[in-house]
Amino acid sequence: MDKKYQVFISSTYKDLIEQRNQVVEVVLRLSHLPVGMEIFNAASATPWDVIKSHIDNSDYYVLILAHRYGSEDPETGIGYTEKEYDYAISLGIPCLAFVLQDGVHWNPEFTEQKPGPKKKLAAFKKKVHVHHLSYWTSTEDLASKVLLSLVDETRNKPGIGWVRANAVTSNPAVAEELSRLSKENSDLKNQLASIDNQPDELSTLNNFLDSNSFTVKDNSSELSFTFKSLFLAVCKTQSTTPYTSKIAKNLLLISGLREDDIKSTNELFDGLNELANLGIVNSEHIPRGSMWHLSELGSRLYARTRIAEI
Repeated sequence: MDKKYQVFISSTYKDLIEQRNQVVEVVLRLSHLPVGMEIFNAASATPWDVIKSHIDNSDYYVLILAHRYGSEDPETGIGYTEKEYDYAISLGIPCLAFVLQDGVHWNPEFTEQKPGPKKKLAAFKKKVHVHHLSYWTSTEDLASKVLLSLVDETRNKPGIGWVRANAVTSNPAVAEELSRLSKENSDLKNQLASIDNQPDELSTLNNFLDSNSFTVKDNSSELSFTFKSLFLAVCKTQSTTPYTSKIAKNLLLISGLREDDIKSTNELFDGLNELANLGIVNSEHIPRGSMWHLSELGSRLYARTRIAEI
């Protein structure tokens, strides 16, 4: 029976667009089904839940690494690409890793410069050495090695795969299950149709944050910030104690200003209260001051933002 295998393609994004496209073409040339971040869209589930569901249904996992670590989960500090890899390994999915050979010319813009991400990338590369690993020197070299590795892997470790429905409908039990799934699919399509007619809550929030601003007045200056900058400043404090003073510091760093440009944090409260009114942060008032935590909706919005930046 002719099987098609689902292949999950994992990597950072902006620095490896050309390479991802070539690997997708290789998978299609082998008549298999490529899956990756390109297919993800707005959904009621969190982006990580969507990613996990696609890895769950994949037969093979292909990892491409160069010189970027990529966006990190704000809660764990682990990069999304590494999280995908760890999750695939935990499921026992055959993982094929392809790492850019050291010394190959690479755009400096797509090379980690900060010590933190650079250290994490080195540790990640060391981790994948214990599994199937190949080094690539060019896009063409990568495509060739992915093709050969997938051919060998599907021959030596055949996965569950997918087959055409008419190849199995001769089995009465399978035919009954297909009928049930067809009805379930129809019901889900009707539900999705009703959802599609409603505004996407995350997109509406994101547009508001991008297009609206607030003003902080100090003794001798008046500074204007978008609500998006303030939201990101809150997000960057979540791994520590998210006091108003730390949010102010992050807001200035994001905006390219000096740390002493805001001498009083009282002026931030109007902006932070507006985020609370939108339902994306929650405030906690304690004797030492106020802390601002991401709500469940705020966490989903931040995850959407980070996925778009990968």
